[in-house]
Amino acid sequence: MHEVVDRDRPISAVQKQMFLQFVKDTLNVGIAGLLKRYEEEIKPFSPPNITRVGFDSNMDKNRYKDVVCIDETRVYLRDGTGGDYIHANYVEGDPLLNRFICAQAPMVKTVRDFWRMIIQERVSNIFMLCETVEEGKPKCEQYWPREVGCGMEWPGVSIKNVGIDEEDTTTITTTLEVTFKKQKMTLQHHQWRTWPDKSVPQSVMAPFRLLKIARWATGPTIVHCSAGIGRTGTVVALEIAIQMALSGRELSMVEVVQRLRSRRGQAVQTDLQFIYMHKCVLAFLQVHKVYMDNMALMQKTAMFDMEYANLLRSREAAAAEKFYSPVVPMNLQHQQQLQQQPCAP
Repeated sequence: MHEVVDRDRPISAVQKQMFLQFVKDTLNVGIAGLLKRYEEEIKPFSPPNITRVGFDSNMDKNRYKDVVCIDETRVYLRDGTGGDYIHANYVEGDPLLNRFICAQAPMVKTVRDFWRMIIQERVSNIFMLCETVEEGKPKCEQYWPREVGCGMEWPGVSIKNVGIDEEDTTTITTTLEVTFKKQKMTLQHHQWRTWPDKSVPQSVMAPFRLLKIARWATGPTIVHCSAGIGRTGTVVALEIAIQMALSGRELSMVEVVQRLRSRRGQAVQTDLQFIYMHKCVLAFLQVHKVYMDNMALMQKTAMFDMEYANLLRSREAAAAEKFYSPVVPMNLQHQQQLQQQPCAP
């Protein structure tokens, strides 16, 4: 008799065994070992034999000149209304149950292309993991209407906000109605507003709430932050990781990230994000009581959690010191020019 395989949580003996191997390895190497793995096996990794012709030919549609969009997996826009390029890549195939599209945040010039992609791919959900402005810097164009009842239009497409749900403590979910060529489609926009750029959020269970939505959706899910590699890569890598173990295979985070980078270059941007992935999986397994009765592993988990908290504090202190360091005064003439600029209406 075959064991029941659940793709949302570990219930079979094989699933639990795969996760327990991961737990033991993670806790044995600790924070220091994971930092070393990132530095030696993730940071320098770039998939072989990739090309970047589309990226190089459309620099005005790229938000960052050093974040490359891989040709082999990029989304081609096929409606013939404005070029086929968009900075977005498919992430799909075993062990994933549904398709992801990892993308950079829309720019003024690419908002319409973003909606062309949504319509073409019949997207069910968008996971937005950034704010439109962060630390005073633009990170994403306002591409959807924020207020219920409000709408936005671009040539050939109109979008209306038909409802907002703020029950989740981490994300805001907006229902959007899209009209194009006398057709309509509805999708959900989920914005996670408290994830710092190039860092990690406080919540370790929020990713799994989002991922369950994507897993069983009828269509693909677009995931984006600003560049579409750090926060975006972390969330998608988490789904690959847990599905690897839930499908009965050994879980290696290094393998997960390297596999993801072969589809979305530079995914998982920092060592903190890499360690956060481990922290999330440990929390996921504790919620599902996979090893709560193993006192030795629970004690090691408590030590891991303490080391993780210490690492975050040290990184935050270093970032604060850098942020508040003295700055060179602006040129006086430049200051006068700024003062003469009219205020926006």
